[in-house]
This record gives sequence, structure tokens and C-alpha cells, in this order.
Amino acid sequence: MSGDTPASPTAVRSDASIRTHLVMVRSTQDEAILLAEGKTDVPFWRLVGREKVFLIRCDGRDEVLKKLRAVHAGGTIPGLLAVIDADWDHIKGTQHGLPDLFTTDTRDLESLLVLCTRALEDVVWSYADPDARRAIEVSEGADLRALLLERARIFGRLRWVHLRRGCTFEFHDGLLNNHVDPKTWRVDEAGLLKALLGLGLAPDEATLRAELAALPQVQDAWLCRGHDLLILLARALSGPLKPAGQKKQPGQDDLLRALTLAAVPSGALHPTRLFVALRAWGVQNPSYNFL
Repeated sequence: MSGDTPASPTAVRSDASIRTHLVMVRSTQDEAILLAEGKTDVPFWRLVGREKVFLIRCDGRDEVLKKLRAVHAGGTIPGLLAVIDADWDHIKGTQHGLPDLFTTDTRDLESLLVLCTRALEDVVWSYADPDARRAIEVSEGADLRALLLERARIFGRLRWVHLRRGCTFEFHDGLLNNHVDPKTWRVDEAGLLKALLGLGLAPDEATLRAELAALPQVQDAWLCRGHDLLILLARALSGPLKPAGQKKQPGQDDLLRALTLAAVPSGALHPTRLFVALRAWGVQNPSYNFL
């Protein structure tokens, strides 16, 4: 039967004990065993795999990689695989070189749902005022997906500066929420930069803007964090796209759930590189195929 085990601390475990634990799991489960990054990934993969996959929830991407390395240090375990968010891998050109490891086409799973599937259309159709949507798309000269990317881009580039500088302060969601106008749905870039300078992102605004300008041009799908896209979408649906008389609009968790339910059963994700790779894995491992 499909299920999942909760995240467990592995920092103090040796590679041998990690592998032994997963070998024991294999001995008790007939289906594929999938290492998932965390609690937001588990509902998605549970819906994808139905009764054909046993999920092990890890405490983040690093733990997934640690577990998979521990497995392969002692040889493969049949039917075990892992999926991680690409994070900065596409931009950095990182190659993990681990068998049975799969990464998202975009920066993460949430952005894959928003940017690579028609699920966004289905969800927006359910929650947005259609006239308000048409009005904002006409006034800004782009469709809603492009507008989401345009607004998320500055956050992605600032996160990139944060990474390159090795800053230790948290780039928290409030920085985004507090600098998006609830009525116009536009990002207050000057206010955002000022807030980040106050946290120590750079010594002054001129330096920060110069570093932003010097960043290489990369695909927005590799840069824009899915969680930021969900925050921006939630702000749009509770602001300029909110239907008249609607009292409550969906939050980020609601949107992720709705996107998952719209994308997975419909097969909307099947053309993505991630799903093509997972289907190929299933062909090579027919006893554990879950797609």
C-alpha cells in the first residue's frame, strides 16, 4: 500500500545506517520507493503515484542527496529513486552524477506547475474575475503567466545576489508580501531594495544595482522561485483579480493544492522533461513503474 515515512534527522547517521534503513524499507514494500524533499512535495507525489509508490519525506534537498549517496555507496537498491528541485543547478550547471536522481525542469516543483502546465489557466479561471484579468492583461500588454514572471524576476535576481554574496540573513516571504501593492499588483522595487540593504545585502544601492545589472541573463524558469510565484498569484487573486462580492480568496497552500489537482490527473505535466525521464525510468524498472 502507498504511504510515506516522515522526515527524520540523518545528520548523525552514518552512510551505512542510512543504507541499512532503506534496505529494510525495500524488504517490506513492493512498490517504488521515492525520496521526496519535504512536506509540500509529498501530496503531489502521492497523487502522481497513487498506490504504486512509497514516499519517504526528507528534510530538504540536502537530505535527499545524502540518502541517495549513501545508497549508491553500497550498491543500488531496486526500485528506489529520488526527485529534487533544481534550485540553482540549471544556472550553475551542476551535475550530481547520481543514478536514479531526477530534477525539475524549472527551479522547483511549484514553478513547474505554474510555468509548464495548463493548470495555471484552470486555477485562475476558477478564482479570478475574467473581466479584471482581461483588463490587466490588455493594460500591461502580456498574459497573466508572463506578468507573474515579470514580477517574480526581480525577486529571483535579488535571491541570486544573496546567494553569490553568501549572505546569512533569511530572504523571507515578508520581503515579497510587503513590497507588492495590493491594488495595482506592482512590485515596489525601490522599497524592496531599501529593505534588503537594511538587512545587509550590499553596502549601498549603487553597488546592489550594479551587481544586479552584472548578473548573466538566464531563463526565468530557472531563476524564479515557485513559492514567490504562488505568493504573487495569491496577491493578484485577492487584489485586482478578485471577483466582486467574493469574501475569501485562496492562499498559497490552497493554490498549490489546486494546481496539483488540476495538473496531475489531466496528465498536463507528462510532456515535461522530468516526467519524460521518470517514464523512461519506469520502462527500465517495470516492476516499479508508477506513471
